[in-house]
Amino acid sequence: LLQGNLANVLARAQAIQALRTSEARLRLALEATSEGVWEHNFGRKPDYFSDRMYTMLGYEPKDPLVGHRFFDSLLHPDDRERSKSTYHRLDTPGYDDYTIEFRLQAKDGSWRQVLSRGTCIERDENGKAASVIGTHTDITKRKEAEEAVERALEETTRSRRLLLTLSRAAQAVGRARTTDDVYRIVEEG
Repeated sequence: LLQGNLANVLARAQAIQALRTSEARLRLALEATSEGVWEHNFGRKPDYFSDRMYTMLGYEPKDPLVGHRFFDSLLHPDDRERSKSTYHRLDTPGYDDYTIEFRLQAKDGSWRQVLSRGTCIERDENGKAASVIGTHTDITKRKEAEEAVERALEETTRSRRLLLTLSRAAQAVGRARTTDDVYRIVEEG
């Protein structure tokens, strides 16, 4: 009997150590990726927000305003309806995951672009989401780079059009005998 109890205690201690090791790996991975982790439990038990959820927006994790409503209050007005609609689709059985981009207002007043991913991990007796877990990733720099590339492409397109117009004008001047000939040739393209 003593040997059986000792084996159970040893197995439990090994399981606890394995869990601690797994949690430490997850914590390191999340810190390395700068992901903010959250869990929303719809009032059934306390929600969870990792420190990174706050610090990516310039807030201290111990700021007095905390929780799900706090983050809702930071949503950009233009993103609010789309974001809430996407999130509330989790109340539909079979719709277990979501991915959405939106803007959250940082403590300094700037807007941060955020990629939010979530999954329903528990449903209530009516099939509605009872617990949702997810991550927030600050993608502001990526979005700014995408916008810079888009602006550069637009500028390149404008420059090519101008160059083509100038080339046509130069050709027209070379073929023209009068000013009216130049205008006619350029208009004909």
